[in-house]
Amino acid sequence: MFSVDTGFVFALRQEAVGILDRLQRSRTTSGNGWTFHTGKIGDTSTTLVLSGVGQKNAEEATKVLIDVFAPKLICSAGYAGGLSSRLKHANICVPEQVIRGSDRQALDLSNSIPQKTVPLPNRLSLLTVNDVAESPKQKRMLHEQTGAEIVDMETFAVADVCRIRGVPFVSIRVILDTVNDRIPKDIAKILAGLNKGAARFTGTIFGNIWSRPSVMLDFVSLKRRAFTATERLAKFTIVELARKKSVEAADRIIVEAKNGNQIEMSVEQFSQMSRLESTAQSR
Repeated sequence: MFSVDTGFVFALRQEAVGILDRLQRSRTTSGNGWTFHTGKIGDTSTTLVLSGVGQKNAEEATKVLIDVFAPKLICSAGYAGGLSSRLKHANICVPEQVIRGSDRQALDLSNSIPQKTVPLPNRLSLLTVNDVAESPKQKRMLHEQTGAEIVDMETFAVADVCRIRGVPFVSIRVILDTVNDRIPKDIAKILAGLNKGAARFTGTIFGNIWSRPSVMLDFVSLKRRAFTATERLAKFTIVELARKKSVEAADRIIVEAKNGNQIEMSVEQFSQMSRLESTAQSR
């Protein structure tokens, strides 16, 4: 049976463009309502699917990815919001635990992080929710209620499918908005539109711009942050995961801050970080 080394599940093309741009000998395959991008990153065979926003989309895309491409490892990657004040823009995060917001069910992802670590009181947990956390107040409340430090809308669904199917899994997320950032309601509506198809999405964008032109400034600001976050996510992911052919690659994934220093979550220091950063920058 045909099998790839690594399968990626991204919600949005903007999140995935850094990987797509580096995919060699790529080809596109459509089927079962999904479009898959398959190729090589180094000597690692890779397939990437854009699921769309939300847990239902992510769940269905992951199932098809497994059925058709049988990846040895699946990575749920993309943007996340910060719920903790110690997380800054473009921080790279690899959660040890993912929590479903609707019922607080938790999945242990600790095998996805380095095993030789100095344990700290607070584990980095990711909360998967159904709606965009717009305000600092909402984010702080989610942190207080769950202990999670980052939030997204897909990871739990992907992780749960992998658990059921017995496929090794890791999540890599980059912080797009911090706990102190407010996502304007117009932008939140646009994000909601991403789950309704391209036509609905386009209508949502122009409807909001027409009713409040300043939303374009919000959109441009968010896009600038997104560009930086996307590039950092791609470099980190390629160096740490995509070029590897075995699940042991996940043992070297760490949490990294925007300025290159480590955030002491579940790891204290990683002696090879400078070499990995220089490798990423040379690509």
